[in-house]
Amino acid sequence: MRTSSYKIIVFVLILITCFVALYHFFPLKHSINQKPDQPYDYYYIYAEEDGRELMRVPIAVSIDDELITEDNKRYRIVRVEENRGIARFVENVNIEQYKTK
Repeated sequence: MRTSSYKIIVFVLILITCFVALYHFFPLKHSINQKPDQPYDYYYIYAEEDGRELMRVPIAVSIDDELITEDNKRYRIVRVEENRGIARFVENVNIEQYKTK
C-alpha cells in the first residue's frame, strides 16, 4: 500500500513539474496591454508641397492621421519615414461654422 501511494505522489509531482515547465516555455496568454515601444521622443510632421514643419508631436504618427494647423488648413499624413511624417494638404477648414451661437 505504501509503495503504491509513493508512486502516485511521485507521478503527480512529475506531472505538476511538467505543466509548470510547459507554461513557463509556452505561456497561454500574451499581454495585450503592453504599450509598444516608441523609438522616438518626438515625431515631426512636414508639408508635402514645400517641406515646412507643420507640427511636432510626442506620439507616434501613422498614415491617414490628420491635423489642422493654426491657419485652419487640414492635412493628412501620407508617408512616415522614421520620426518624420509627410502630410498632404486636404482643405481649408472654416471653423466659424463650428462655433456656438
